[in-house]
Amino acid sequence: MTKKKPVNPVTALKTPKVKALPKTLPWAGWSPMKDGVSQSLLQKFSGCIDRYHKHAVLGLRETNRKEAMEYGTLFHKLIELGAALGPKYTRQALMRQMMDFIKGRYDSMESRMLARIAIAQYHVYKDWESLLPKYKYIAQEPVFNEPFTLPPISFEPNEDIRIRVPSGTVIPLRGRIDEVIENNGMWIQENKTKSRIDISHIQDTIHTNIQVMFYAVCSELKYGRPCKGVIYNVIRKPGLRQKVAESDDDFIERIIEDCKKQPTHYFYRLSYEFKPGEVKKWVREELLPLLYKVYIWWRSISANPTNPWVDQNGNVNPFHGRRSFGIYDSMTNGKGDFYDLIVYGRKSGLETTLEMFPELREETPE
Repeated sequence: MTKKKPVNPVTALKTPKVKALPKTLPWAGWSPMKDGVSQSLLQKFSGCIDRYHKHAVLGLRETNRKEAMEYGTLFHKLIELGAALGPKYTRQALMRQMMDFIKGRYDSMESRMLARIAIAQYHVYKDWESLLPKYKYIAQEPVFNEPFTLPPISFEPNEDIRIRVPSGTVIPLRGRIDEVIENNGMWIQENKTKSRIDISHIQDTIHTNIQVMFYAVCSELKYGRPCKGVIYNVIRKPGLRQKVAESDDDFIERIIEDCKKQPTHYFYRLSYEFKPGEVKKWVREELLPLLYKVYIWWRSISANPTNPWVDQNGNVNPFHGRRSFGIYDSMTNGKGDFYDLIVYGRKSGLETTLEMFPELREETPE
């Protein structure tokens, strides 16, 4: 008679018996297999699993949007409207459409001024772009919801640990790309607004940028064609400040003149062609390991999604944890999401929502 191998209940991943799950808040009902993941969700998961849980499962959001994010939203909308107008583009036509967009969304004096700055800079950007090669659009602002099948695995490094991902496990890949273009092959185009632009860093890391590579995979799944490369537009947000005695009109005019004098300071375009096998290499080395981790983590909490710290037997869940504050993070300067909630227990400035993918809304770029 064969002796059965002992299994450690803390380190072994068992398929949990899923209980009846709550249908009301605070759990919004998200799961990777049902709803999928976006590149922004994967970035959050990579940064801190517990903060990812607060965002994706509990549905918590910060109510205040940062100025840089608002500016990015405005400029993305300007690019979208300008491209849609095509040869019919005039400043007056764009202003009419943009005013309809701003109305009701940006009602404070600060946000209206931010919109004026974005519109002024966009007109200079449009002149700069007119000197660059023209592309034929395959699609503008396409939304992706592409099923991605995880290869099954059976991982048993020793008698105490067994992890299995069954065949037929599908995690949809969600997203919204700025443009998909035809340029002797299918390319994706992304437009970014930044306060600081490090050109050498962008050039060196574009092929490992999670958003770029994630969207390359999505475009290949959606259109059934290899993605040849990425056109990466970077727009620097003006850093000029309004002088004490300066009128709004004079301030806007000063921004326009500064953008015209320094176009290479404010606008940058990188055209990067993927090397043979580069997208597949990224899938193998970055996307697949990350999706496996998301799946295993989700299975470890799905019996009780609102309490991820323990498994279905009440044991410590080894697949859930929190990244400590104080670890260097170039994206958040040591703070990060839900700082006040985690450190002080403060819930002010947070709201709970059922909307898992706000980046897929028309007015919000990812």
